[in-house]
Amino acid sequence: MTKAEIVVDPPLVDYGFPKLVDPFTAWQELSMYIGNNLAQERQGNDDISDDDMASMKGFGHKYAFRREPRKKR
Repeated sequence: MTKAEIVVDPPLVDYGFPKLVDPFTAWQELSMYIGNNLAQERQGNDDISDDDMASMKGFGHKYAFRREPRKKR
């Protein structure tokens, strides 16, 4: 059996990283990795009924996005 060595926080200069990636691109890639891969997934709102969702979005009453009729003189 072969032994494997794990290096934690290796200096990237040893691998020629600064020659391959400029600092702006490295920051952007790390930021995208942390933002996308390490974020927790949110739970969906599957337990809200259609009537309640319509009410939340403003469609809950007869004149939702229309002006109510005025009294005639």
